[in-house]
Amino acid sequence: SGAAAKLAAETALAGETGGETETKWVQWATGGQAYGVDESEAILFRAAYGMSESDKDPETGRTVPGSKKQNTLELAEEWMPWLTDEELRYLMSGFWTEKK
Repeated sequence: SGAAAKLAAETALAGETGGETETKWVQWATGGQAYGVDESEAILFRAAYGMSESDKDPETGRTVPGSKKQNTLELAEEWMPWLTDEELRYLMSGFWTEKK
């Protein structure tokens, strides 16, 4: 039924977001139309972020600053080569604040 499907979706989302059903990332994923970003692109970008890892400096073992961001952008570009700079800026806003 519709109620069962809604409950299942909310339960799955709560598991993904630590118990919140309406989160900032959901608002971000559904709010990109003005920037030309649809929900499927936002979900793919989130998956790229989740799959990307930071690079480690082989000498120190420390995380290379900005490497997760770079690896995420490279994967997103591979999956969605049609994204414009404006669309990428919007997608990135869900994970990083833009440096002024």
